[in-house]
Amino acid sequence: RPIYFALTVSSGNFVGLKEYCRMDGMAMKIIPFKNVGISESRLRKSLLEVFKFRGLNDPSIYYDEQSKGLLQNYRTLFTQLAYRYYATGKKDKVPEVLDKMEEIIPSSIISWSNIDFDIQVGKMYADCGRTEELRKRLDLHSEDKNIDFNRLYDYGALYHGILQDNQKAIEMMKRVIEMKPDLSKAFSLLIFLYDREKMYRKEFELINKWLIVNPNDKGARTKLEELKKMIAEQDSTVK
Repeated sequence: RPIYFALTVSSGNFVGLKEYCRMDGMAMKIIPFKNVGISESRLRKSLLEVFKFRGLNDPSIYYDEQSKGLLQNYRTLFTQLAYRYYATGKKDKVPEVLDKMEEIIPSSIISWSNIDFDIQVGKMYADCGRTEELRKRLDLHSEDKNIDFNRLYDYGALYHGILQDNQKAIEMMKRVIEMKPDLSKAFSLLIFLYDREKMYRKEFELINKWLIVNPNDKGARTKLEELKKMIAEQDSTVK
C-alpha cells in the first residue's frame, strides 16, 4: 500500500525520506525516486477537479486567524504548481493557475499570511506579461503603515527594475531615506534614478545631503561638479 506524509508534517519528521516524497496534493507520497518534488498532473487534478473549495470566496463568511493560516497550505499548492510551470518554460499555464487560486481563495477575503509570497506571485505574473498584477500588489503593500525600510527598498527596486516606473521608485526611495537616513544603497539608487530622469537639481541636493555625513567621499564631490555643468546646460536650454 502507498505511504503518505501530510503536507503539514515538519521536515524533521520525514525520517530521512523527504527527498523520496512527491507532492500530489495535501499529501506527500513516498516513491522509489529522488527529488521528483511534485507531480504536475496529479497536483493539477487535485486542485482543479478533486478538491471542493466551498465558501472561501464568500465575504459573508467569517474566518478566524487559525482558519486563515491553515488555508495558506492550499495557496502553497497553487503557487508550487505555478512555479513548476514557470521553471519548466510553460509560462502560458502560470497565469491560469494563479488566476484560479485568486478566484477560489481571494486575497480580499483570505489575506496572505506572508506578504513576500504575494509579491513573488506578482513577479511570476509580471514575467508572464501581466505586469499589472505586480503593480497592484506593490501599491497595496507599500501603503502598510508598519512596513520596514528593507521591504520598502525592495519594492522601489521592483518598481524600477520590472515595472520601469522610476517616479514610483523615487517615491519609495525618499520614504526609505526618511526611515533610514544612513542607508547607502537607498541613496545610491535614488541618485541613479534622479540621474536617469534628468532631475539634476534633486540629485545635487541629495548628494550634498550625503556629503554632510560622508565628507570624504571623493566620488560624490566629483559628481557634484559634473552636476553643476548639467544644471547650467539644462537652465540654458529652458531659456
